[in-house]
Amino acid sequence: MKQKDIIVLFLVALHLVENNAEQVILYEDSNFKGDYITLTLSGNECVTLPEYWYDRASSINTQNNCVIAWSYSSCVSGSSERIAPGTPLHSQLSGIELDDQIRSVQLCSGPAQETGGRWAGVRSHYYHRISHSASELDGGNEELHQAARRHAEYLAENNILVASSTSQNVGEAEGNREEEAVRKVIRSWYREERHYDYKQPGFREETRHYSALVWKSTTEVGIGVAWNPIKKVYVVVANYNPVGNRNGEFNQNVVPQQRFAEFPVVFYEHHNFEGESIKMELIGGCHNFPEGWHDRATSVNADYKCIVAWEHYGCVGKSVRIKNQKISNLGDLGFNDVMSSFNLCSTLSENN
Repeated sequence: MKQKDIIVLFLVALHLVENNAEQVILYEDSNFKGDYITLTLSGNECVTLPEYWYDRASSINTQNNCVIAWSYSSCVSGSSERIAPGTPLHSQLSGIELDDQIRSVQLCSGPAQETGGRWAGVRSHYYHRISHSASELDGGNEELHQAARRHAEYLAENNILVASSTSQNVGEAEGNREEEAVRKVIRSWYREERHYDYKQPGFREETRHYSALVWKSTTEVGIGVAWNPIKKVYVVVANYNPVGNRNGEFNQNVVPQQRFAEFPVVFYEHHNFEGESIKMELIGGCHNFPEGWHDRATSVNADYKCIVAWEHYGCVGKSVRIKNQKISNLGDLGFNDVMSSFNLCSTLSENN
């Protein structure tokens, strides 16, 4: 090696050390194959990929770093995924929604921590709370999220599963990605409902997760997720504010399922949520549009819900899945004025 090359390598290494920089490598194909590009990340900096690498990466070598990958440039909007060391995402990005969709990357120490797991947790709380007359929880308290994340990391590092209080929920589950594991854990908390005694309300160890999950006076939730490499599971922590499971308050805060309140979806006659509308209260099974609304819906507000729209009555024919979205033009999905019935995703064995 020439002396000039040695000097250049030394200066590059010195720059990386001085700026606390880390490197990650994105590959065009799964299993770290095909063309690749090396990115240097530092502190809070966001690195946007060159345009010829937009929507191209299928695997990523984080080199033992924790990174957040984004579907839009500048790390400020779009979908994001936290990819931590040891998680089963690196070689097969097809396990997450960002396969061939990454446009920017930053270290987890950056300001954005809105991971898919976090918001899957916030939405899953909504799904389970709404039918128990409990309001949607605010997921914007960063301090609450960070406290949950720190506790999740502590549990994962020590290979234990212990809540810090009776009002905190903890759990663990396998999954190819954070969102999948978070939903599994929250569903397990909700399944405790079958053991809750509404005639004798109060705290019980076997139903503590359920009662904290649907506690009516709670208004905020923080979700923390960490990877346990020993068990190969994700650890999930939920912090609540105000906290639930308070003695003497169960009767007014943990109520039976109110079927009429579950899963309202609003369909509109025209694009951009304009014109006449119809609000559908969903419980399960197939729902046919009433007379006069067959092949009429042109936009839909299915925010925080998941539905499957069908071309014909009885939930048959062509279908499209609409999850957590406000669709201003159903024509973009090929369903403009051709919708006749729909299901909740859960009635088709799909998990919310």
